[in-house]
Amino acid sequence: MSRETEKSAEKIRKGLKAKYFCMVLVIVFEIALVLVVWLVGHSARRKEKECTQPLDAVVLEESTRIVNQHHMVRTKHGVKTKVTAVIQVKTDGVFKQSIITVPTAKYERGQELKVFYDPDDPDDYYIEGDIETAFTTQKVIIVIAALWAIVCVILVRIVKKDVKKLKNTEK
Repeated sequence: MSRETEKSAEKIRKGLKAKYFCMVLVIVFEIALVLVVWLVGHSARRKEKECTQPLDAVVLEESTRIVNQHHMVRTKHGVKTKVTAVIQVKTDGVFKQSIITVPTAKYERGQELKVFYDPDDPDDYYIEGDIETAFTTQKVIIVIAALWAIVCVILVRIVKKDVKKLKNTEK
């Protein structure tokens, strides 16, 4: 093998190491996305199945608070804040949590809601609309996972092409 061919082969080997590393990271991320999709769907289906007891609730207030008072995170729009909604639940003796605070801005003051809880485990509950949000999130993650799978296939093809080129160079 000539010196020039050896340099070319070495260059391909170094590139392959980096590409293998990237390929492994991409595949690990893809596996993580698939697991997240499964977990989000599984959790939402479980809550929908088990949390069957409805209760009436009303949004008392929306509040905005500073996320970290000690180390105020400043953005170009000012101090970083978080919007929460305080929801009052009409309890029924089994579900004893009369106030629920949720970190979201999707509710308006005075809005009436349903809270569904598990009669066997009253600490397990969801607020009307949470299941639909979970399934929407799951669909978005599925699209991202599908696009990421395309990236995986492209990387695998590039690596295969480089391996073939390396074998031809070493002949």
